[in-house]
Amino acid sequence: MEEDISLMQNMHEELQSVITNWMLEDGANPMSVAAVMMTTALRIYRTSLSDDDYNKMMDYLSEVRNNIEKYPTPDEYKNL
Repeated sequence: MEEDISLMQNMHEELQSVITNWMLEDGANPMSVAAVMMTTALRIYRTSLSDDDYNKMMDYLSEVRNNIEKYPTPDEYKNL
């Protein structure tokens, strides 16, 4: 379990770095980046979960949608 958490942390850090580079260095539109990530994630869930579990996941995501933290704006990011 600890190994899984460590792997997930590493994956998150690597992906976050790529995403940041896309937006800050390559000028990618944040909505385009989010759309690619969201559709990829949903396809993985759809492929990996049963229909029932997929629907439960979608319901859960809807329930917690207001708990998601925002990223800092570019100006806020510079001041961190």
